Amino acid sequence: AGGILGGPIGSSLSGFVDATFSPDGNSIAGHGYGGSLHFWSSSGRKHGCGEGDGIESERWSAGPCLTGHFRGVSGISWEVSHGQYLLSAGLDQTCRLWTSVPSETGVTWHEAGRPQVHGFDLNALACLPEHRLASGADEKVTRIFEAPKATL
Repeated sequence: AGGILGGPIGSSLSGFVDATFSPDGNSIAGHGYGGSLHFWSSSGRKHGCGEGDGIESERWSAGPCLTGHFRGVSGISWEVSHGQYLLSAGLDQTCRLWTSVPSETGVTWHEAGRPQVHGFDLNALACLPEHRLASGADEKVTRIFEAPKATL
């Protein structure tokens, strides 16, 4: 299972491949070349000092990055209605389900399951309404899965 990799940048010194906002716009998930996942959260927008000056600022805090995929991540997708969980697809032939857990310092993310383990590298994925998942692999087939009630 995935664990915490020391520091907010971790294995992504080469940069990030992709990032996506959560449905509510208060979190960002991104991934690097090495299979790590990174999370940022907003502490809210602040307006400028003067009334009507139109200046806003927003502070984003990096959370600990996660490892789990042992090869590159090829796609990430938030649960579409409320961002309850995040799915990631990897070149290690797995799709992983990540959930957040409140903690004293904010939120931590943990791998909760592997909705798909495949014989080919996974290249694409998308969360669909009603807790469904679409994934595509090197075999050039799109598969759609529905979450079992025990997962929800």
